[in-house]
Amino acid sequence: MRINKFIRIRRPAPNPKKYLRLHRGEFGDNFDTKKPKLDRFYPDTTDLIFKLAKFHKVSFDQIVVGLGGESLIKDIFLWHYKKNKKTKKLNSSSNYFMYTFYSQLFNYKTFYYNINPEEKSSPSVRSIKQLLNKNKINILVLVNPSSPIEKNWSILEIKEILNYCKKRKIIVVIDEVYQLLGSKSSLSLTKKYDNLIILRSLSKAFGYPGIRMGYIVSAKTLKEEIESFRLAIELPSDTILKSNKIISKFNTIIKKNIFKTIEARKFANQEFKKRSIKSFGKYSNSVCFKFDTLEEKSRIVSSLKKRKILINDGFKDHLSTYASITTTNKKNVKYFFKNLDEIRR
Repeated sequence: MRINKFIRIRRPAPNPKKYLRLHRGEFGDNFDTKKPKLDRFYPDTTDLIFKLAKFHKVSFDQIVVGLGGESLIKDIFLWHYKKNKKTKKLNSSSNYFMYTFYSQLFNYKTFYYNINPEEKSSPSVRSIKQLLNKNKINILVLVNPSSPIEKNWSILEIKEILNYCKKRKIIVVIDEVYQLLGSKSSLSLTKKYDNLIILRSLSKAFGYPGIRMGYIVSAKTLKEEIESFRLAIELPSDTILKSNKIISKFNTIIKKNIFKTIEARKFANQEFKKRSIKSFGKYSNSVCFKFDTLEEKSRIVSSLKKRKILINDGFKDHLSTYASITTTNKKNVKYFFKNLDEIRR
């Protein structure tokens, strides 16, 4: 182990509505101001963490918040890198590019498992175990469900992987940023497995990527170690305020938006099928589809761009003929197909 374990104690900041805060280097407002401008004070995430804990029915001591999922990916890899003499990671191909960036930054030796959208069992639990054992992996990243190339792991599969990894002291990061759109969460398993880290955010199903709010849920002992690498002030006051409101409106507004996304996803798959185009996507906010040739893909992507329609076409190797669209809502998806049909004529 490279560093001594230490626990960073969280101390909630005194409420500026109740205290005259002369102990900090902040401008603040007059003490008798009834509605102080919170942007003039250093913010506190304590209430937001309590709200997240209640929302997910976990302990306050299991949650760390950060500037989107990306900042927490960095913290996880920095913590893991500092703790281990050798760092070997297993990740999917393709994956969120910041997993690759931070593993390179911290000099990880990275191995990949391929996802074949045309095979539901690809990869299998067995193949993951073989790769873990063969390459002596000590941190595994599972994006569940993965997107835009989709793989959805069942809870039974995840438990089997977690049990295998726990015996071998392998940390498992399950990226659940695409949760709530059809897949089952492993969040409750954090109470049983002390080698599990769940990554979530308000970017995808909640639909608010612009406020940059992410969080992890893990066992308390794991959370304490990872939290020691967080920023002094994790989130801006505006992000905290908006996040609290968004979570409070989950049952009244967010669920409706989730329904619209799922409706658009179903519609997209139906429309691709009508056109005899293979498509895949049942659990996230996107649908990937397959072109017959690279030439066809290049022509259509280029033509769509001229019409100011951008799609995700940056797949390589075994996925080079694939592209994907985000199923924002049915109206947008209809507009995409209208233009696709015009280009294909």
